[in-house]
Amino acid sequence: MSIIDEYLTNAFLAFCAILVVRKLLIVFLVLISQRNKMRFDEAVFDKLPHSGLHKLTILIPTFQEEMIIESTLNSIRPMINAGAHLIIVDDGSSDNTPAIIHSVTSSFSQVSVIRHQKNCGKAAALNTGLGAVRTPLVLTQDADTLVPIESIFLAIEVMEQRLAKGHNISSIAFDISIFPSDDMLSELQGIEYDGALNFERCAQSVVSAISVSPGAASLWCVRDLVRYGGFSNDTVTEDVDVTLRLASLGHCAVHVLGCQGYTLASRTLGDLINQRTRWCLGHYQNIPRHLLSFGKNVVFSFLTLPNFIFLSVVQPISFIFIVWIIFLENSFYWGVIFSFTLLWLSLVYAQRFIALNFFIRRFRFSKFFLEPFFTSVVHIISSILAINLIIRRVLGRRENIWARRASR
Repeated sequence: MSIIDEYLTNAFLAFCAILVVRKLLIVFLVLISQRNKMRFDEAVFDKLPHSGLHKLTILIPTFQEEMIIESTLNSIRPMINAGAHLIIVDDGSSDNTPAIIHSVTSSFSQVSVIRHQKNCGKAAALNTGLGAVRTPLVLTQDADTLVPIESIFLAIEVMEQRLAKGHNISSIAFDISIFPSDDMLSELQGIEYDGALNFERCAQSVVSAISVSPGAASLWCVRDLVRYGGFSNDTVTEDVDVTLRLASLGHCAVHVLGCQGYTLASRTLGDLINQRTRWCLGHYQNIPRHLLSFGKNVVFSFLTLPNFIFLSVVQPISFIFIVWIIFLENSFYWGVIFSFTLLWLSLVYAQRFIALNFFIRRFRFSKFFLEPFFTSVVHIISSILAINLIIRRVLGRRENIWARRASR
């Protein structure tokens, strides 16, 4: 074995150990959050009927959403009737989206509809709406996402409690789940959202290290958003950027079990890969942007940002090690890969099972066992496409990811 082979082998073994320890730590932190939630619910839910919505603005950016916007607007009608404000920013749609918005909202009491004459991007649409907000709290909500009114009451209650105690809380990061469906692609995405993404956010919250308040549904403190520049159009994941920016300044995001939104799954494999390519590209863009903020806040510097980099960069690099080992003719490496794969899959399935029971999600075991492999393949393909987009951008070729999202 050469010195290079030895170093790479040791690095791979160390990485395997880190993955295992991290997975166990995540499960441990979520169990803590679940125990705290049981004590917290009784105090909060009794107050929910007394919580008004007059302090809240719901901000919905739209672009080519004629298939879903009517049902979304009808779903928030009870919140508008209860006192919430509504701002819709149409980002230059060329389909029937503007007409549908006008038809549905004509009976709303507190609504502002703003239209961009040309497509400017989601961040620009959010900033336009943010400039028109006159309430202390704003819920950013995607046009294809439904948020139960109980979740909003709970989020407002928690936000106000934390602010009253002097906490530097910038947002309530909602859990985003996929609408229940028997469609295979939707079910696979649903298992991933609840079994991995939402579960990870639960763990991050325990140590105040949430790296993204989902743009699909999150409650924000308007004062903080305005003070620190709103949403940036320099990345394709504006929700990640603003969460990390606020975190670097000591304004953390909070996760509350029970605050949940439901979104549509990508309908085709191509749509799903487009979505994940945007996520990967946005993560790669945000890493260098926020490395300059290292040292501004202890939690951000030693938990939030390192964890974000680990998930975005370090984990994908593991595949390089695996590919390298596969091409080496040494039974030792094959034994390591086999043993690690069994251990890793055991931990992944254990996490998924615990999480799906937490979120009370129905699932079929055939899809449950398939999902980790499917998700890994999609992530590898999306990472490669994201790197290709970065190269194209370096060469001066840019793509409108916001338009690509609306094409599903």
